[in-house]
Amino acid sequence: MSQTTPTRRASVFRPDLEGLRAVAVVLVVLFHAGVPGFSGGYIGVDVFYVLSGFFITGLLIRELEANRRISFSKFYARRFKRLIPASALVLAATIVAGGFIVAPLTRHSFGWDAVASAWDVSNIRYALQATDYLASTEAPSPLLHYWSLAVETQFYLVWPALLALVAFRKWSDKRQLIRRVAFTLVALIALSLALSIWLTQVNQPMAFFMLPTRAWELGLGGLLALAPLGLAKRPALGQLAFAVGLVVIVATGMLYTEKTPFPGWAAVAPVFATALVIFANTQRQAARVVVNPVGEFLGRISYSLYLWHWPILVLVALAVGHRLSPVVNLGLMVIATLIAWLTFRFIEDPVRKLSWKPLRSYLTMGALTVLVTLGGLVLVLVPVSGGKPGAVPIADPAHLSAEIAQGLTVRPVPNNLAPSLEASRKDQPIVYANGCHQSQGSAGMPECVFGDTQGTKTVWLVGDSHAAQWFPALNALAKLQGWKLVSHTYSGCPTTATLLPDPKTPGAMYVSCQRWQNLLLSKVRQAHPDLIVVGAATVLLPDAMDGFTSRLADFVAASRSVIVLGDTPQQSQDVPPCVSAHMSNAAACATGRAIAMVNVNKADLEAAANAVGAHFANTLDWFCTQDSCPVIVKNVLLYRDAAHITPEANTWISRVFNENVLQAMPK
Repeated sequence: MSQTTPTRRASVFRPDLEGLRAVAVVLVVLFHAGVPGFSGGYIGVDVFYVLSGFFITGLLIRELEANRRISFSKFYARRFKRLIPASALVLAATIVAGGFIVAPLTRHSFGWDAVASAWDVSNIRYALQATDYLASTEAPSPLLHYWSLAVETQFYLVWPALLALVAFRKWSDKRQLIRRVAFTLVALIALSLALSIWLTQVNQPMAFFMLPTRAWELGLGGLLALAPLGLAKRPALGQLAFAVGLVVIVATGMLYTEKTPFPGWAAVAPVFATALVIFANTQRQAARVVVNPVGEFLGRISYSLYLWHWPILVLVALAVGHRLSPVVNLGLMVIATLIAWLTFRFIEDPVRKLSWKPLRSYLTMGALTVLVTLGGLVLVLVPVSGGKPGAVPIADPAHLSAEIAQGLTVRPVPNNLAPSLEASRKDQPIVYANGCHQSQGSAGMPECVFGDTQGTKTVWLVGDSHAAQWFPALNALAKLQGWKLVSHTYSGCPTTATLLPDPKTPGAMYVSCQRWQNLLLSKVRQAHPDLIVVGAATVLLPDAMDGFTSRLADFVAASRSVIVLGDTPQQSQDVPPCVSAHMSNAAACATGRAIAMVNVNKADLEAAANAVGAHFANTLDWFCTQDSCPVIVKNVLLYRDAAHITPEANTWISRVFNENVLQAMPK
């Protein structure tokens, strides 16, 4: 038995698994291209993980069986030759193209993305940034997809060492070794899967991007490598297993969406379906759907195609200034496939076959990594052009419409832009720094008193970040009028009695927001303020307007007066990067009013305010003409992203703001 085991574990080409690679990459490509019906195509990455675990573990086990040790130098030399040349080529090409296409204000971040990708730590970077890979509304990084390669590389760093440790103790025969490895893998799978399920509910981005929550997928593939014959001797059962596994993979790729809590429990279906296909070990009739020239071709170039497809999609969209249709994206994917074949034919495959000694591989691949890193650092170090911020003018309410209209004629970005583009990202009200604007998941409610702390009248500012954005204007007015200002705002938590979905964890409910809302109401009832100023990101309220109206009624009953600030315009793109990319024509970044108010729900907010006897301020008219919403008025940059106004915008609109609040304050 032990003598035949190495032969049975010999490195045999599996056309069915080459075809499975094709299925995985096609699912990912169709998902990223926005093709309807493939909203869960991201599970293709999980298919790759199981396959990688299967192949790498099989390779390492064969080496242990043959030599009773693992040659780390040879293993990593092979991995580097296999992965780095194509990866470095795509990184270099993306850095060069991105240097011309990516908005100047985001080149710094893009450069760090490149550095992190070159050193296979981009998954950690994105996890710490809480990047929403599945449903982000901001322009994604052209290198975002490198996160999955980083996870695999980190697994390659850990797994051979762990296997060597398992095999370090003396083993009498190869079956004893297999039992030890199997036990280790079962423990790894159980712990990693449990962590994935738990962390997906607590911190979905961290669960999505990090190795500890993905290791079970690679580990399951490794477990299959210990029984490589699978169902090869039971062809009928093998075909059935293959068919069921493939159907589940494709079905999850079509039925899952960005709202599916992933990975967690949702990853179990595609991962075990992949394991079933591997275990089926068949090339018979059922497998012909992938065991064919097309499947084998796409499987061979799957690594290069995965590398190329995403930067092509993102950079072309950035270059034209808008999202592309699925039809156009599919056309781009044809081009990506051609480029991927050329990369495989002339870079990936030839380098992989080179008979280099490990030291030469290390030096060559290390040099490529360093060169790409330097390219990324160039983007990091290139400064963003811009002058010194100037004084902020204050809008005259009598001529507000004319000032807004003039903003639509701004061509060159003013040299005295306030705030500067470099500072715009961090240009937030002080309540962000002192904790009075609470982050998601935080508990309790700090004492946050501003304005005239000895004032005889009290005004409260409540809501989410779209309320917090008005803090500078309200604080200045409170000081001027001798009011005590109490500010309590909470990220992603607009005023409502309705339990909202968690904005960061698909499928979960925003329980911490509801607890905070209840605590806020309790404090409002105790304080009985003279005026409550309510602001809300109404894009979060489409299914919670009844709860919004109900909570407004609670505020009206607990205070002398309430004013609802209508939501500010939603620009069609992130404003500071857009301005940095249109320094000679800032008006190009303006958004049509009809588009800017799609998610504003002005009518619903006004109706809710009227229903309970609250005041309402239509802030759309403070920032838009009847047709369009500029991003710069005079020398004032109005937005720090696509939806939040800057403190300088507060100053510019302060007279108009003050008039509305003063009308709502009881005499």
